[in-house]
Amino acid sequence: MSAAGVDHTSMIEEPKENLAENIPTLHDLEPVESAASKEALPASSSKSADLEHLYSRSSAFDPVLKSIPRMTGWIGASKPRVSAVSGICAALMVIVGFVVFDLNREEWMLKRQYPVASSSEERHLLYAHDLMKENQHEEAVPILRKLVERQKSAGLHGDALLLLAECLDQIARDPIGSNEAREFYKKFAEDYPADPRVPFVHRTLAEGFVRNELYDEANEQYASLVRASPGANEDGEIDFLIAQNYYRERNLGQAIELLEQIRLRGADSTTRRDATLLLGEALYEFRKADDAKRILTEAVAEFPGTPHAAAALQLLARNSVDAGNHEDAVNYCVKWFKTSRQLYPQADVMLTLASAKLSAGMPAEAIAVTSDIGAFFSDSPKFVEALVLRGKAFEAMGQLDKAEGVYSQAAGIAPDDPTPHERLAQLYWLEGDLRTAITEMEAASKADPENDIFVFNRAKLYFFIGEKARATEMLEDFIRNRQLSSKIGEAGMLLANLQLEFGRPHDACKTLSRLLGTGTSTIEQSVVLEKQGDIYAGTGMYDEAARAYRTATDSSPKSNLARHKIARILLAAGRAQECLYELDSIDTSDCSPNEKLDLLGLRAQAHLDLKQFDESRHLFQDVLALKPEGEKISALALIMQADLELQDEKDASEVYGNTLRLVESGSSEAAPEARHIVLQWAQRLYEQGKYADAAKVFSIVRPPQFPVPDSAWAIYQEGNCYYRLADYKMAKGKYARLAKEFSNSEWVKFARQREEIIRLKAGG
Repeated sequence: MSAAGVDHTSMIEEPKENLAENIPTLHDLEPVESAASKEALPASSSKSADLEHLYSRSSAFDPVLKSIPRMTGWIGASKPRVSAVSGICAALMVIVGFVVFDLNREEWMLKRQYPVASSSEERHLLYAHDLMKENQHEEAVPILRKLVERQKSAGLHGDALLLLAECLDQIARDPIGSNEAREFYKKFAEDYPADPRVPFVHRTLAEGFVRNELYDEANEQYASLVRASPGANEDGEIDFLIAQNYYRERNLGQAIELLEQIRLRGADSTTRRDATLLLGEALYEFRKADDAKRILTEAVAEFPGTPHAAAALQLLARNSVDAGNHEDAVNYCVKWFKTSRQLYPQADVMLTLASAKLSAGMPAEAIAVTSDIGAFFSDSPKFVEALVLRGKAFEAMGQLDKAEGVYSQAAGIAPDDPTPHERLAQLYWLEGDLRTAITEMEAASKADPENDIFVFNRAKLYFFIGEKARATEMLEDFIRNRQLSSKIGEAGMLLANLQLEFGRPHDACKTLSRLLGTGTSTIEQSVVLEKQGDIYAGTGMYDEAARAYRTATDSSPKSNLARHKIARILLAAGRAQECLYELDSIDTSDCSPNEKLDLLGLRAQAHLDLKQFDESRHLFQDVLALKPEGEKISALALIMQADLELQDEKDASEVYGNTLRLVESGSSEAAPEARHIVLQWAQRLYEQGKYADAAKVFSIVRPPQFPVPDSAWAIYQEGNCYYRLADYKMAKGKYARLAKEFSNSEWVKFARQREEIIRLKAGG
């Protein structure tokens, strides 16, 4: 007897038994169930549970498995020659049976699970739907793809399309996955336009586009939703969503127009209130502050005690702070506290109130408000904001030590918040502790690496402490990688100055060219172009400088500064006539008095270079009449040059006298132009043979009004005057004084040669 209690010998005694009848079919294996048992089946179950249920039925195959040895034994006993072939055939039959079973076991399972389904496609659809409900979307996708490809039933095909789109939408991890989901949604809407689920599809598509910031595409879907289901927009909900998208993409004009229509519909609803709030915010951003204030004030009166009224007051207060209307902001906050029943945004309102009081010059009251925030919201992230505001209030009161303590407390509570570190950096910067300021600014930058202001301020701090090479390196990196920064203009100008300081004018010009290429609005292009022209002018590249200045005037026609610079470099390049033409093109009506004086001086200098001395002298005299006393020296020098060219000794003598008085009235070194006038006048007297007069002038040239080289040469020339007058004793005395006071001067050697000549002439 076998374990199953079957006697194999009985099978040998009955060889004519039909064995095929003993092998049950798949149909035979399916148990017959009552209607009540079918209804008792659960609507859905996990795939693993189904498989366990399926394999628990494997005992039905025990008779088959136990028949194999009976069959092979009987065959082997009766017919030995065919026993092997018969055994193989029997084994193959069993294998084929299991293969057929394996191919159909899922179908068998689905029949068990969904007995009321009318087709295999319907069973698979129901199964995929259950997988989705259990968040097994990836397992559902291949089932739904096959259903969509078969397209046997139009109804089932639409269901499969929609479920597949939802599955792909759920598992999308990148734009490609999202696009595929959208394509199936669109195909469903196109193939089944009358399906009641089409509005849901349009809304889903719209929401997906919003998530990806594709607002125009989202609005197209919302418009299609309204066409498919006009009732969906009965209270303006879809119009509000469209207006919201306009607002998000900064199309404020269209947003305002649509929000106004929703607001004027009349019937009170949540949508209308939401539209009113968004309208107020859009109007503020559209620089229609008065309209925004009117609408939000009306909302406060129309929806008293509601969250929308509280939000309107909060918006009014915040924008009043931004506009500098601090008293209004305080009043709105106070009204919020009196009328609002909300607790959640209270910390925000208190922060707005503290900020308004601080900006209104009431730092002590601001500190009191921040203390209340600390008492009621010590566990809130707003507490750190309150601490920062309190620190600013202490700064406003001049209590820097307390401000430092509060900022440090905030940094300890929220080490990853950059604001406390940035405030500490600014505080140390103000106090001159630049090294510590750098440390705090680095902490702020680490907490917020994308903040351009922190990065730029670090570079500036390194510049201020003298680490200019490091500052240059940081600014070069800034210019390369942060071209959209609000600080790009300031960074570029500072970098160009540093490159000039390091003797790299070519790199400075490249930096400015890159700055011009970014099209930044943080600094006017005319300023950058003028700076570029200054660099070219400083290196003697006058044509390039002129082009840069002319481009600057084209970009900012109202500015005359670049034209002044064009005239100046033309004069420096020896092109005096072109300088005069340029000066004639400048409209002096918008020039300041100093600019007019500068233009007059340039014109006088140009006439002087053209040897039009009389015209030049008249112009310089006009300059002299306009200049303050301390600034007359340069004009006097040029007048004297014109006088000497015109052989006007009297006028030149007056210039010398005026200049001498200015030189003698000062206690420090005189201006170069003044020294030039005195020395030029003395030398002219010497060349005219007026040695006694020349000696008197040379005797004036002494420190501190004149530098050592001028003083040494003047003593030597004074000795030469007495030598020419044959007063050898006085001459030798001057030469000796030169050797004693300025022993290192090159004129000492010439003085000794003169002394030797005197000794030969005078015999002593």
